Amino acid sequence: MNKCEKSKVTIKFGKQAIFVNYHAQNRFHGFGFLSLILYGLLAWYSLDLERMTLGVFYAVMIALGVIILFVSLDKTSFKNTISLTDIVFWAIAFRIVGVLGAPLFEDDFYRYLWDGFQFASTGDPYFLAPSHFFSDDAVPAIFQSVLNGINYPDIPTIYGPSLQYSFLLGYWLTPGNVQGLQIIYAAVDVALILVLAQLTRSRWAVFLYAWNPLVVKEIAFTAHPDGFGVFFLMLACLCAGRQRYWGVVVFLAVSVCAKPFAWFIAPFILWNTPRRYWLVFTVSVITLYLPFILQSSNVLTGLFAFGKDWQFNSFLYGGLVLFLPALLAKGLSVGGFLLGYLAYAIYFVRNPATTIRYDWILAMLLFCSPVLNPWYWLWVLPFGVLFPSRWVWVTSFALMLAYMTGAYMTGENMNDPTIAAYDIPQWVLALEYGIVGVIILLDVLSQRRNTLNIDRKTIEKTL
Repeated sequence: MNKCEKSKVTIKFGKQAIFVNYHAQNRFHGFGFLSLILYGLLAWYSLDLERMTLGVFYAVMIALGVIILFVSLDKTSFKNTISLTDIVFWAIAFRIVGVLGAPLFEDDFYRYLWDGFQFASTGDPYFLAPSHFFSDDAVPAIFQSVLNGINYPDIPTIYGPSLQYSFLLGYWLTPGNVQGLQIIYAAVDVALILVLAQLTRSRWAVFLYAWNPLVVKEIAFTAHPDGFGVFFLMLACLCAGRQRYWGVVVFLAVSVCAKPFAWFIAPFILWNTPRRYWLVFTVSVITLYLPFILQSSNVLTGLFAFGKDWQFNSFLYGGLVLFLPALLAKGLSVGGFLLGYLAYAIYFVRNPATTIRYDWILAMLLFCSPVLNPWYWLWVLPFGVLFPSRWVWVTSFALMLAYMTGAYMTGENMNDPTIAAYDIPQWVLALEYGIVGVIILLDVLSQRRNTLNIDRKTIEKTL
């Protein structure tokens, strides 16, 4: 018996046989432990802004990407050896380390903490912009420091009602400290992994999400709440598959009230839901918004300001604005998405049995948007589990190049005084979207090649 044969054990249950390859399992856990060390290194560096540099960050991300690539090449092990428990064990470990670290190249969490404080104190996080409180001595000292860290303090919050409740929960757990939100969003993300495991039989695809560095960085380290909204969207998809329509409309309402991205998925899900449940969905959305609307007329003020004035890391808009006036460039990019979205919706109505590619819809939305923050890709990644393709996962790494800005947090990310805050050099954008374009092209060519091979085999069998 050779070494390979010794490492395999066959366990029989009735007529079925399960092959356990202990060598593959040990290799998997070894790479999990190595990844944990890398996340631990990142967490240690994150606690001191003097030592946390882009060089360290990208070195760790590249190393984690190589590990995922190596592990993912052995798909057979995920069918026969690697269990969901194995995957989730390390996913939890990575997120615990992230929670012990500090936000990386980000300051949005100050706004979350402030919203939670305002919600708890006044019941209305929307009415007054943070700058209104700059000279207010009644603000506790810990929230004075939070207030000083908020970006765009003259604009009221942009975050929806669902997220406001999560900010409130974070305030109750750790007032003025981001760790409460880190714990909440990391726990929800683990729950999302379990939901994804119910939506697909591919443990390999679940692994790609559970170990994805962008997910761990943006949720566990930086406490971005997008995963919170995505979790309820995926719950709605799970309920839709099981025809539990009450769950579909309620969870979908929570998701659309988190961030607007979910609104572009909602019509496709609702279309296959009995019409009587549409009213429940509408009532659920109104119920979430109503307590805030009754107190404030500024519920959507911040969101409108964001849509009107923000521009960051954009693809289509960023390219058009180099040659066209900003207003025209925005009209063409937004109009281009809406035309594509409408065309896809019409196709769906005419072909109701077709599989709706939610990953295409959200990716098209983001690539046409004037703003594409790396954490927005968290809305696409779960659908990458349901519709496996290389471009979704490679893009999650490419988008992290967007942190090469003049200044994002305190200090200068690129240590270059010629680059303004939140500005990305043109060569970085070219590299980032060049990688995305190449991988999409390779996937299209691969898909076409596979289709041609299938057609050729079909013809040969017919002849």
